[in-house]
Amino acid sequence: MPTKTVEKIALPANSMGTERSLSLIRYGNGTESLKVYIQAGLHADEAPGYLVMHHLIKLLDNADQSGAVQANIVLVPVANPVGADQWQEEVLRGRFDTFNNTNFNRKHLDITQLVAERIKDQLTDAADENKTLIRRAISEVLPTVSAEDESAQLKHALLSLAVDADIVLDLHCDYQAITHVYMGTPLWPDAQDLSAQLGAQATLLARVSGDNPFDEACSRIWWELAEKFLDKPIPCACLAATVELRGIADVSHELAAQDAQNIYDFLQRRGLIAGKHQYCPIC
Repeated sequence: MPTKTVEKIALPANSMGTERSLSLIRYGNGTESLKVYIQAGLHADEAPGYLVMHHLIKLLDNADQSGAVQANIVLVPVANPVGADQWQEEVLRGRFDTFNNTNFNRKHLDITQLVAERIKDQLTDAADENKTLIRRAISEVLPTVSAEDESAQLKHALLSLAVDADIVLDLHCDYQAITHVYMGTPLWPDAQDLSAQLGAQATLLARVSGDNPFDEACSRIWWELAEKFLDKPIPCACLAATVELRGIADVSHELAAQDAQNIYDFLQRRGLIAGKHQYCPIC
């Protein structure tokens, strides 16, 4: 039986008479042990991710119809309705918030210390138990953190959707670039199959890259907690990556279909979608 659902999450109104929302597509019946979160358009002027999502939805629809989806998969095809409305002289800006000039992919929430305080006397000697404990603490802490403006409210909503995922992919592009990937150093080399499947010609690693981009807000908490509690096993439970889909002008159905298929094959190889996966040069 198909499991696909579409829903909207209302964002707080920034001024009287306005309303924005995030549209979500979910696959899975809610009982799956693993979760995948993929978003596009956090930088609202970056078109390749939108088109990749279009093709990925088609692939996942087919998988869902055949009962092949074996994870909770959440897609946010347009992750930044705030930036998508920021036009200037017939040009969509969407990278920096016009309210405070903050990059939409910077200054995401850092809740490591709040979570550490909550779990410090509860950690066990079992990694799986600690993973469950930390995710529960994250879900309890996030609602207590306030957001001061519209973009901060958006960032809070996106993190709330993604932070319990095992895999997080944030689709971007550069101005002129080859396909490349950003991720945390502790995730490597376990995540090298992602870069290989995407055909990334470079993977840039950092333990802390600076100013807390979205992927690090999701993944960094795990290795920072592990460093705080060295006597307890805490896994890197979230493979989060920023995927740069070439340059801003590299938009075509051919490229987008290829990228969507590669993401699908990566998820299939990881056991999140049933079926025989495609060739990967290192897998």
